[in-house]
Amino acid sequence: MNEVKKYRETVRALFPIFGPHEKRFFSDFNRNLEEYLNTLPNAGFSDLEKEFGAPSVIISEYLSNVDAYYLRKQLRRSKYIRISCISAIALLITALIIWGVFNYKAYCDFQRALPVIEETTIQVTE
Repeated sequence: MNEVKKYRETVRALFPIFGPHEKRFFSDFNRNLEEYLNTLPNAGFSDLEKEFGAPSVIISEYLSNVDAYYLRKQLRRSKYIRISCISAIALLITALIIWGVFNYKAYCDFQRALPVIEETTIQVTE
């Protein structure tokens, strides 16, 4: 069963996008995979490749049959989401660095503002 899981995850990982059409395709693929496993429960990775094809071939055939406009739109959307996430992370890191610098400066000012304690010894001479 571990090889079946590996095959399924490999197919899933090869999708460049995972929109509604891809979810439906992957659901149908899983259904067909389960039906095949019901007839041949001890199938391995190579058996699955013989029956369904290599994961890369499955994805390339799917992508060749997908509408080009839909694919372009989904890829563009995922690009914008990726750029937005990277920008947000960069902004957060920059804000944390600035916050750290201000805190360090405040710490240094606090250390300089502490009163200096001097010990003086008074000797009494008689």
